[in-house]
Amino acid sequence: MADLTAAHAALGGTTDRLSLDLDSGWAAPLELAITSGQPLWSDDLFIREAARAAGVPAFGTRALTRVLAAEQRTPDTGEADDARWLAGRVVDLPHHPTLLVAQAEAEHWLPGAVAAALIRPAAWHSPTALSTWATITSQVVAQQPDQLGPWLYLASLGAAAAPSDPATLCAQLLAIACIEAGPGAAASLTEAGMEAARRRDLPADQWRQAVINELGTAIAAGHLPGLTPAAPVDLTGQLVQGI
Repeated sequence: MADLTAAHAALGGTTDRLSLDLDSGWAAPLELAITSGQPLWSDDLFIREAARAAGVPAFGTRALTRVLAAEQRTPDTGEADDARWLAGRVVDLPHHPTLLVAQAEAEHWLPGAVAAALIRPAAWHSPTALSTWATITSQVVAQQPDQLGPWLYLASLGAAAAPSDPATLCAQLLAIACIEAGPGAAASLTEAGMEAARRRDLPADQWRQAVINELGTAIAAGHLPGLTPAAPVDLTGQLVQGI
């Protein structure tokens, strides 16, 4: 295989991984798919995205097994497969609240495979994602309260890269976490949320206004007793000034 110029050009020439170790095993199937025009079967998300960027169809094992089951060529073991893939930290699976909660419980509510899923923007596309987050955070508070900050940080990394209104989504995650943990945790949780927003280059003013809105709504509804209406302004102002 000579090079990966097609994929590199299709990705804007900015992906260093495509220019490294071109004779290695991972590069060969990508190069073959690009030069032959044949569909690429790969469970490496990056390689699939590179192939698609070069105009080559690509699919993973999950898509293949779904097609085989739909054509009744193999048994339909989709949910069991998804559970195994989730445990193995396969990301961008369809949102499945029961599987996510079960896996988090199996990992004793530590930020493991489920947190690895939530760090992806695709995890927040589902309309039930926030209710799943509320379920997880309530159990984390009960079982591993010192882990709620890391959970929020990782989840906010995914939310902050979401394509639609990431600031509001981050603020909603923070508000839910604060409600579950109680007002005493608001300062440390707000700091964790701010750090995730900063790492994703989310504009500080957008993040701050969204947090003020969401925490303000929670306070007005009586969900955060002990916090005054001015608390979100004070909490976020101190953090934004420190950037």
